[in-house]
Amino acid sequence: NMNSTQEELAMMEDSPFSVKIFELVFSILELVFSWSGFANNSQISTECFSILSSRSQSNTQGPLSVRRKHALQYLLNFEESCQSFSSTLNLLKCCSVISDSKNQRLADICKGCLQKDWDITADEKENKVRFNEGVGYLVSTFLSNSSESKGDLLDFLVEQLDVVVKKDEDVEKIFPTFSRATLPTIYKIVLTKLVEHQKSIPSDKDNGFDILTNCVGNFANLINYIKVVNSRPLLRSALLFGQKFLDGFLTIGLPLLSPMISDSFVEVQSILKKIQTSTRFLHHVTCHSKSSKDIALTARVPLLKKFLEAFVLKVKAIFAQHGCTDAFWVGNLKQRNLKGEEIVSQVCKSCYLQYEIALLR
Repeated sequence: NMNSTQEELAMMEDSPFSVKIFELVFSILELVFSWSGFANNSQISTECFSILSSRSQSNTQGPLSVRRKHALQYLLNFEESCQSFSSTLNLLKCCSVISDSKNQRLADICKGCLQKDWDITADEKENKVRFNEGVGYLVSTFLSNSSESKGDLLDFLVEQLDVVVKKDEDVEKIFPTFSRATLPTIYKIVLTKLVEHQKSIPSDKDNGFDILTNCVGNFANLINYIKVVNSRPLLRSALLFGQKFLDGFLTIGLPLLSPMISDSFVEVQSILKKIQTSTRFLHHVTCHSKSSKDIALTARVPLLKKFLEAFVLKVKAIFAQHGCTDAFWVGNLKQRNLKGEEIVSQVCKSCYLQYEIALLR
């Protein structure tokens, strides 16, 4: 019953090993719940969830979904008893495995963890990679379970990354876990979620245009971070997700904008100029990758360049379709590095089509 559970917790809190005990218990439960034999055997899962739910519920009868829900509620009650980053993380991983739908409480706990200035243990300090991955897991789980709109959540996270990248002391730092050390992990997750969000944009102007504008704005901010923080992990993510974002813009964004050119030319021009700043800098990233002869980065260059050039040609075709060829100029963009300095090296000789849009209306 609940009283015995509280007594057990009180006894454990007095133990010097309590932190490690919680960490190991929830790690083991995660392994059990993740086991295919557990998920595929309704008898085992039903009995297990019944045992857990009986700790806080007098009635443990009902379908598997009800017992799962009660077991999840029971486990989430251990939140305050988890005093370390690792034990809290393992609790959340354990609960996420058995959660079969969005759970706002999971999102709230993740957000609370991200807002906490953790007193990292000696073990966690030695394994910084695990801590960084843990912060990334919290961000991802927070985004997946929150009831807030995906657009608002991404706006919020990009604002918090701004604080880290630009070191703006005038802006309140809500997440102490966001730092230059955790930036590459969070950057990749936010770009991943942004690309996913872009795919959900409605095809009609009334519902889709504002979302598209917001996605392009966040994408431009994320790409601009590389100008401040020139790190290999950020470059790798920019090359990969830059290509994916442009792919989404070609298949979703341009079909949405095309019918608007006749009646809303200024709005279309504004969003294309915004994404143009990103495509131009992504071109600099491809040149930097090739001139640095970094094999891992260079491997992603051909596909990105393919989409960069396809993007220019499709925008040109749309303008021609609407009789606006004079509003579109195409020329060769010089090869530059991340600082904007021209590259004279023969390594990066290929041309990239640059476009400029003039306001004629």
